[in-house]
Amino acid sequence: MFEEVKRGFSFWSWIFQLVLAYCGAVAILAIQYRWLNVQDRVLSQVLSFMFVAVTEFGMALLTSAVASDSAPEGSLIWIVPAGFEIVGIVLKIVSPYGWVAVLFALPTWGYCWYSATMWWRLSKRRRAAFLRPS
Repeated sequence: MFEEVKRGFSFWSWIFQLVLAYCGAVAILAIQYRWLNVQDRVLSQVLSFMFVAVTEFGMALLTSAVASDSAPEGSLIWIVPAGFEIVGIVLKIVSPYGWVAVLFALPTWGYCWYSATMWWRLSKRRRAAFLRPS
């Protein structure tokens, strides 16, 4: 009787998740370096990357639980920051403005984990819908 209308790609959902994931990674860095007074050592940097990965994974799970139809947009948020990271690396090679790449390294890592988690949730949902009897 009723036909389900499939929702198209939402640019605003994509922008919102892009900002959410970036603010999450930057907030983690601010807390770690400002309030926890962490020294800049190799171990602290490795732990920062691991903590950002776990936090972005949790943030993506929470976002997909609250807005279950947001996974297609969330799985594509890695594109812009990865592009900035590539531009930063090229700038580091050809000019003295290479410090720009450092500003995007940890947030880009967070974006990739957020996107991977959303892709996993999306594929899991599609698989469940495929296996569900009609």
